Amino acid sequence: MWIALSLLAALIWSCVNVVDKHVISKYNLKPIVFVTVLSSLGLVVGLTLLVVLKIQLSPLLIVGLAVGATYPIVNLLYFKAIKIEEVSRVIPWFAFSPLLVVVGAGLFLNEILFLRQYIGIGILLSGLFLITIKRGFTIRFGQWMTFMFLASLLTAVQLIIEKYLLTDVNPLHLFIFIEIGAFLGVIPFLIVNWETVKAAIINQTKSLKIILINETANISATFIMLMAISIGFVSLVSVMGSMQFLFLLLLTILISLLYPKILKEELAGSIIGLKVIAMILIIFGIYLIT
Repeated sequence: MWIALSLLAALIWSCVNVVDKHVISKYNLKPIVFVTVLSSLGLVVGLTLLVVLKIQLSPLLIVGLAVGATYPIVNLLYFKAIKIEEVSRVIPWFAFSPLLVVVGAGLFLNEILFLRQYIGIGILLSGLFLITIKRGFTIRFGQWMTFMFLASLLTAVQLIIEKYLLTDVNPLHLFIFIEIGAFLGVIPFLIVNWETVKAAIINQTKSLKIILINETANISATFIMLMAISIGFVSLVSVMGSMQFLFLLLLTILISLLYPKILKEELAGSIIGLKVIAMILIIFGIYLIT
């Protein structure tokens, strides 16, 4: 079940990534606009469920609130990165996260894997690395890489803490407090960028509707992933969640070929060849892991 849930969350997130890239490029919106919509939606969902379920606050849920408050930082770093670079190259840099989770889960949660699973993780990450290579077999280092490394590091910390909390906390209850915490975390950024957000609310009604629908799917995937973490090793769940990169690669290639006005990715012959090799490595790595 944890495999199915991880893959479902990965598939949803890959679709969310494509829409994010299209909207942020077409409407030239600032990352804070996306994060504000996402966090506000999460607050509505969280408070509604909190009232309906009448959940009482506990020390562990307060920790969940604090974890949620760090979500906007990850989201801002992610949106800044996809504003600069192709989304199919940005997202695989989240692969640092499962690698760090595997190490952290072994140290702090006593999650010890088989040798073949560690080998599979290495092969999978190698495939994800190949996706980032551009034409001429070069890698263009840029600020977006720094953004994604920091986002991956913070995501790994979040996942390890969430797994620890889920040993004693209901996944739905933790989800509620994470979403409420995410809104609390975005408040300082919202205060600083209020004029930007207000202008988007007034002038970008169409794009905000798209973002609202897209981020609803994003929040759904967050809950699904929490369910997966609650019943499986967080190290393996996070690695399986990396299938998001494969789904995203397939989506971006398909859309670039059929609807280039929506999303245009580099599809030179040599690049396609590399991406095929990357997909094979990813699939084989996942086979060894599972």
